[in-house]
Amino acid sequence: MKISLITISYKNPKELELTIKSVKKNYRNYVEYIVVLGSNDEESINVIKMYQSIITKKIIEPDKGIYDALNKGIKNSTGDIICFIHSGDTINKNYFDIISNNIKKYDYIYGGLNFITKNNNQFYILD
Repeated sequence: MKISLITISYKNPKELELTIKSVKKNYRNYVEYIVVLGSNDEESINVIKMYQSIITKKIIEPDKGIYDALNKGIKNSTGDIICFIHSGDTINKNYFDIISNNIKKYDYIYGGLNFITKNNNQFYILD
């Protein structure tokens, strides 16, 4: 079972790198990783180049906003499962294993959110 993971970003290379690093830590060979940049800013493109070994597809072109960017990612995905992680967000350990091991049991899976301050203080959990 193939998972398509889509990250969209617009002129925020530091947050993009944070997200890609978390994907790289948890990367599996059954993951197709698509990064959609709504701008061709040099810093973001350099981040993509640094992590090109795990990025399956990159789309670098203007878009009409967040939903247009997400739809571009979806149109370019070939996975059985589509997941999103936005630039600046990170994924937890075993993210892909949890999804692939549980998707057969359910029609949809959604995750809770852990909000963490810059000082690593957790201040809210949404389940």
